[in-house]
Amino acid sequence: MTGGSRTAVRRQQTLRASVDWSHALLTETERILFRRLAVFLGGFDLQAAQAVCSDTGIERYQVLDQLTLLVDKSLTVADESSGRTRYRLLETVRQYALENSANPAKPMPSGRVIGITTHR
Repeated sequence: MTGGSRTAVRRQQTLRASVDWSHALLTETERILFRRLAVFLGGFDLQAAQAVCSDTGIERYQVLDQLTLLVDKSLTVADESSGRTRYRLLETVRQYALENSANPAKPMPSGRVIGITTHR
């Protein structure tokens, strides 16, 4: 999902526009969490999200509420199995979030490890 060039396949342009539209509807706190969740290469649980994503702009206690809002807006997927909830970003959505987090005006949390993956 790099760019929106005229040479891109039409469906990629449409997907990009859809994610742009969804992203534009987020609150600033939701945007912060969305960008920070991009560090997870696979699924993650609430504790991992709280550990990695809480920092300036979003407190640890806010992560669950904001994560639920991202699920409601279809930018994050919640899978429940054996009484445990795991979350994930679809890869195209994760790439979009990574592109947004690469913007120097939108820094990732300081002192965090990028590329964390948690498995079931």
